[in-house]
Amino acid sequence: HVGRGHLLDRRAGPGMTLEFKVQFLGPAREGRVRCRGRIMRLGKSLAFMSSEARDADDQVIAFATATWKLLRAK
Repeated sequence: HVGRGHLLDRRAGPGMTLEFKVQFLGPAREGRVRCRGRIMRLGKSLAFMSSEARDADDQVIAFATATWKLLRAK
């Protein structure tokens, strides 16, 4: 699976997902859900990323971690 994760693509180009894990902590019952992603570490060939989703009360309802293989050298 070759992906174009927007955050990674903007920083380092296209990548391929090596590992992806999501943990759901609670439901999004109503209102707006905000998601935020970040690159935890960007190496020459791998990127380690995380993200979280927060509900209208600013409570974390899910978070994810991912490891991506960069398809272009940095």
